[in-house]
Amino acid sequence: MKEIFDSGTWYVLDYFGQANFDKAKGRPKYTDMAHNDDPQVAAVGRKNLAIIHQFSITFKEDGTFTGELQNGAIEGLWEADGDNHTFRIAFQRTPASTTLNEEFLEAMQEAVWYRGDSQGFLLLAPQDKKSFLQLTHHPEN
Repeated sequence: MKEIFDSGTWYVLDYFGQANFDKAKGRPKYTDMAHNDDPQVAAVGRKNLAIIHQFSITFKEDGTFTGELQNGAIEGLWEADGDNHTFRIAFQRTPASTTLNEEFLEAMQEAVWYRGDSQGFLLLAPQDKKSFLQLTHHPEN
């Protein structure tokens, strides 16, 4: 468990709905939007992807974390249980509210389950496992 969380900075890849968390499959929200046939929807999807790909979080061994969202920093406390793959986070500092910041904060606060590895992916899912947030060590451009 420590090798996953303490393995460096994680960046948001996308939010997945219509998901099967246990199989790491789902529909990527903003990636799907970016490939929409409607040019206006696609433009919003590309813009939002560019923003969320800059969101980062670094979990520290002492149970704290720091990170960056749109227009500001986050920090707080985290814990994970390697036996049952549960996760919990508490924010002590968040930036000004934006729609994309709120989406990230909500996804993190609702996360109960995790799976991943230290080499490239971390999935965080709510209790029902029907959606998940995917993080990566490799920021998208």
